[in-house]
Amino acid sequence: PMKRRAAKVGRMLGGYLDPQPFLANTRLHLAGHSFGGRLVTACASQMTSLHPQSLTLLQAAFSHNGLAASSPAGPGYFADVLAEQRVRGPIAITHTHNDRACTFYYALASRLAGDGTMAIGDANDRYGAMGANGAQHVDALRHGGFPASSGHRPVAGRVNNYLADKVG
Repeated sequence: PMKRRAAKVGRMLGGYLDPQPFLANTRLHLAGHSFGGRLVTACASQMTSLHPQSLTLLQAAFSHNGLAASSPAGPGYFADVLAEQRVRGPIAITHTHNDRACTFYYALASRLAGDGTMAIGDANDRYGAMGANGAQHVDALRHGGFPASSGHRPVAGRVNNYLADKVG
């Protein structure tokens, strides 16, 4: 229910914001945490004329295959975000297996819902979460830490996965 609701609200928001003339020259940045990551990704997916300047997903609770054109689980629900370049600048994604909700519980709930691998929640699990593994099956830059600590700024027009293992 929460997964569907986040996508529904995000698509509605994107449909509302996209045609607004007062936003035409605005640098819109979308950021979301947990299911909010799914919401803002759905929002970006819905926008066809207004392209956000950036998309930041903090421990996002949706499929790590969500942006992929193809994966072992099939095409991602938000594959159009990359395929149609819906985000003008960088897509930055934090991920860590220290996030038990994303690594274990999201994968378990998705598996039970029917929405395998031997290691539940890892990068090879078809039900793994973005917040656990970063974006999978896409051309992504993999950074060892956050931009300030790693010296790697997010690259515009690219998916940037940031490992957040050292953040307490």
